[in-house]
Amino acid sequence: MWSYSVLLLALIGVIAGQNTTTHAPSPDTTAAVPSTLAPATTSKPNVTTTTAAPSSSTTTTTTTTTIAPPTTPAPHGPPKNSYNVTFSNGTVCILMEAVMQVKISYLSQNESKEAMIPFDEFASVNRALSTCHGPNDTQVLAIDFADDYTISFTSSIYTLVNIHTREFFVSDITLNFTQDAKHFPDSDTPGRKESVQSEQLFLFSVLPGRSYLCNRDGPLTLSKNVTLDVVSVQLQAFLTNDTGLTGEFGTATECSSGDISNVIPIAVGVALAALVLIVLIAYLVGRRWSRQKGYHSV
Repeated sequence: MWSYSVLLLALIGVIAGQNTTTHAPSPDTTAAVPSTLAPATTSKPNVTTTTAAPSSSTTTTTTTTTIAPPTTPAPHGPPKNSYNVTFSNGTVCILMEAVMQVKISYLSQNESKEAMIPFDEFASVNRALSTCHGPNDTQVLAIDFADDYTISFTSSIYTLVNIHTREFFVSDITLNFTQDAKHFPDSDTPGRKESVQSEQLFLFSVLPGRSYLCNRDGPLTLSKNVTLDVVSVQLQAFLTNDTGLTGEFGTATECSSGDISNVIPIAVGVALAALVLIVLIAYLVGRRWSRQKGYHSV
């Protein structure tokens, strides 16, 4: 009986010893948890701020290159220039504002080419050739342009006898030029001096005290190879002491359709005068014939 009790106590001791050994590892496992969480605090992949820098630099370079081209303006043709001719006392007799250029055909290696010479901002009045007292009641405006080019506009007075009214108009245009290397490259006749004159014109006609105005492009043929391209013009000649003191244009008479491009020669007026003369001669001949017929009947 005593042996059974000893054996029972030994068995209980063994069981108690096993329970103490099994409870010991549990605190070790809970202490090990912080060691496994430590690597999670190293969130180094947040270095995303370094990758954002190159994206901003690439966008600025593309925008600056596209703005540059508009800074170079394209040519817009010759400028508008102002010219005047004055009396000795400073009173203006001729006023002009115009945009003009000359087109001249020439030969280069036996091929036809065209030189275009604009009236640039350096064009100026040739005071030696311009006058308010020209022959036969004319006035002359001479303009120097393109270094060695001179053009002269002669204004005349046309009197309408029947209605006792006068008109002022441009009756003559003369151009003197030289085939220089700048405007006539590879010309077959380099350095050649030429003079072109277009006479018996009836251009820009207006009544006294008024100015002629036309803002429509119109070419004027001076010869078979020379054309004066009048882009716009306002012209007034024969200003008096009253109107010339201000140096301003009188009331403008605007051009009609085809007014610039059609050069009207004075020969039209001559033809009308000849027609009147023929009618008068026919009347006198008829009257004389009727008288002679009356004498024979008596």
